[in-house]
Amino acid sequence: MQQEKVVKSLVLGKVLDPMADSIVRNSMLITLTQGIIQLPILLILVFIYRDAMISTLRIVCALKGTALSARTSGKIKAVLQAIVIFLIVAMMIPYSINWISLALLQKISFYSVLIAAIYTVASGLEYLWVNRQAIKKAWVKS
Repeated sequence: MQQEKVVKSLVLGKVLDPMADSIVRNSMLITLTQGIIQLPILLILVFIYRDAMISTLRIVCALKGTALSARTSGKIKAVLQAIVIFLIVAMMIPYSINWISLALLQKISFYSVLIAAIYTVASGLEYLWVNRQAIKKAWVKS
């Protein structure tokens, strides 16, 4: 009985931990749509949609008894997003002491996030492709 509880909590942790990480990163990106950075919200929605889609697939498949494993590309995506967020926040320092212009700060921010968004889409497509059989199996299972 105790072992069953431990297994269930481990499975729950495998689902909730990546979700929590995504929520933190996406929340930070959403804040960058406001204030001086003004990233386009549609660009940020790429991250949110990809994370929601993958999380939903993982949960549905887990409920049907099929485990979808994390991919290295997803881990790289998370690190890339964190680096981009850090870069943007760090670039606010030179901006605040007039070493760079607002236009340059916004341009660096936009293109950094665009690169991360492109990689995010690619990693999502790769995840779907690699797990297509498991997803199909879970979808037809009743």
